[in-house]
Amino acid sequence: MNAPGAVIGDAAAAPIRAELQFAQAPSGRSYLARQYVPYPFHITRPFYLDQAPAGLATVYLQSASGGAYRGDRLALSVGVEAEAAAQVTTQASTLVHAGRGGLVALGQDLRLAPGAYLEYLPDPLILMAEADCESRTEVHIAEDAVLLLCDSFLTHDPEGRGRLPSRFLSELRIRTEGGRTLLLDRFRLQAEGRGAAGFTALAGHACHASFAVLAPRQGPALTEALRRTLAELPRVYASASALAEERGAWVRLLATDGVALSAALTALWQAARSFLTGVAPEPRRK
Repeated sequence: MNAPGAVIGDAAAAPIRAELQFAQAPSGRSYLARQYVPYPFHITRPFYLDQAPAGLATVYLQSASGGAYRGDRLALSVGVEAEAAAQVTTQASTLVHAGRGGLVALGQDLRLAPGAYLEYLPDPLILMAEADCESRTEVHIAEDAVLLLCDSFLTHDPEGRGRLPSRFLSELRIRTEGGRTLLLDRFRLQAEGRGAAGFTALAGHACHASFAVLAPRQGPALTEALRRTLAELPRVYASASALAEERGAWVRLLATDGVALSAALTALWQAARSFLTGVAPEPRRK
């Protein structure tokens, strides 16, 4: 979801908006304090799968519609209150179907209060041939909050003719509580483009991902931990860099196929969680 007042795709069409709000119970366990999940969104009940962070609630996002179709404008808001801990992931990848002149607009709004912990780790978007998609993610994060965030996609032509999506625009902005921008990543790929403006910029790789970890006073050491993980991954072209002010680390990677992409993202998640908590996460069943 974009920030209030921002526009997703066609300004004349209001997005369908889902809202999840996590809070911490007196017992220390986090729970869904509020949920508004209209069609086509659906969620599971919270699961408690890990030793650390303590009380972490894992929720799976699901789709009741079989993907995103032309004209869809879908927005998701996730809020994590003070000291609460949540993981939001998806049961499977989201299919973005052929646009045929129609746009799919996806928006994500993540808000982390002081002491909050959030892992927002959706499976990759699958951009079908001739898909036209815009995805914008807006994050507001408190100074001492922790965020693990993944944003990824792969291209697919079900007819095997090498057709590409028509267009894909991606924007990620992470701000402090006061509105100062910590990270801004924006790119646009087009089927007819060449060089940096087109899908040819992926250099033959069908899959792309960005992976960000924001944690106070965790910069160079975290970055080195992620670089060691990347060095062990096959069929991946990637780099990791420290964010300014020791606020965390940022990874960009290309993968040859979906299997390599999934393995890389799982390894990065496990490495980041282990670095931050000292405890490896339990595998997720999907």
